[in-house]
Amino acid sequence: MKIKYKLYPYPVLCNLENFENGYKTSEYKFEIKTEKKQHNIIIKYKASLNCSSLKKLIENDLADYIIHLECPQTGFRTAIRSKNSEDVITLSEVDLNGELQICSFIAAIKPISDYSSENFIEDYNGINFNIDASCILAIGQSYTVYIEKNTQTPKDIPSIFSITKDLDNKSKEMTADWYNSDKIIIKLPALEYNTYFQLRKNRQLLDILTCMTVVPVLAQVFEDIRKNNNINEDEVGEEDDLNFKNKTWYRALSRILPKFGIEINSRDIGNNPTCIELAQRVLLNPLTKALNKMAQQSESDDEE
Repeated sequence: MKIKYKLYPYPVLCNLENFENGYKTSEYKFEIKTEKKQHNIIIKYKASLNCSSLKKLIENDLADYIIHLECPQTGFRTAIRSKNSEDVITLSEVDLNGELQICSFIAAIKPISDYSSENFIEDYNGINFNIDASCILAIGQSYTVYIEKNTQTPKDIPSIFSITKDLDNKSKEMTADWYNSDKIIIKLPALEYNTYFQLRKNRQLLDILTCMTVVPVLAQVFEDIRKNNNINEDEVGEEDDLNFKNKTWYRALSRILPKFGIEINSRDIGNNPTCIELAQRVLLNPLTKALNKMAQQSESDDEE
């Protein structure tokens, strides 16, 4: 999230360039320090506020510090609410890649009636404001941190899949092939593929689409790997064609599975957890995320 210039119908404390500051001498500064520890990104922040009226709103549980974090490349986004002017935020490296955008606000968490400050600029002298919950009261500095990962992580899993249109006009069901390509190919009938292509433009639907397409296919892939690991070489004929160990998708999975305590060539793969459970874990539980997003959307629709 990058802060853009915006006019507000009430005074906002902001010391950034090209923003209209609604206060005379008050300041709100936001500073961060980041470091990497194992597979986590540690963000230490410090918010400095010298506005007595805004401090009072925070103390009276009418406003909070909001730290917004967003990684456009992975779609990760979260907003952390806190009353602490200094704290530590820990993010998993799994959720991040490339730019991590960090910015801070002070926002109302409840409706505020008759808000005023002796430090308002002249235009607002003697005026009281009614401010709705979630409205921004102060804007701090924003930062962009570059996250570079040296190891393959579950977030990289989508790169081993390719979802395409099935050129067989008679096809009515989803099919998949992982024997004849370096990627796991998922084929959808023409009508379903066109629908999928339109829906995937909405990032809120990606986890739902993953549950419908990638999860069942990956579970079947793990089942085939399990069968392959439990067949003796002299029992495999040419027609079985189970030698997929030289495929790019197989090598990628072999680097990722140890993060879940599993070796890809183990005879026990798919036993505990089962293949369907393992597929969901490797994909970072898209069902949970999909249901949460649907619940949030339902709540939002109810409020409207």
